[in-house]
Amino acid sequence: MVLGMEAASLIVNGGIFVATVIAGIIAWKQATIAIDAKKDAIEAQNTAKEHADAAARSATAGERSAEALEKQASLAEAAAARVAAKPWSIAKSGNHRWKLTNDSGMNLDFVLVESDPKGHLDGAPQHVDVKNGGSVSFGFGGGMTDPTSVNIVVSWRSPLTKMAEKQHFTI
Repeated sequence: MVLGMEAASLIVNGGIFVATVIAGIIAWKQATIAIDAKKDAIEAQNTAKEHADAAARSATAGERSAEALEKQASLAEAAAARVAAKPWSIAKSGNHRWKLTNDSGMNLDFVLVESDPKGHLDGAPQHVDVKNGGSVSFGFGGGMTDPTSVNIVVSWRSPLTKMAEKQHFTI
């Protein structure tokens, strides 16, 4: 019976050993899974941080872009208002002499002054550049065949739109 007890003890100890080895393998497998999960979590956290930083940079750039567009729009609006508010004024400067003054607040290019009907102005400027506050002069009247009044058409290239614009006067 002693031999039976030793065999039983050996079987029990062997079972405990096998169970311990299996528990060790399971614990090792769980530890590697936990380590991999931790690495994945750190990687996901870093990726999320990169995305948050990129979103913050994008938001800042978007705000700056919106501010720049608003500023550009307000400048264009102010300039257009200056041009729309009668960019030219006309005054008599002498006997049969007239003076057109650029009141637009900008330099105007390719300024052309014509009469309607054509041919009634003396020395009218043709395609000249007129600085802000500058003026151009021309003659009208005093001739035997000149009408008592004439329509004046001033045309120029807008520095804002790069399109031709006109203003009409009757003198």
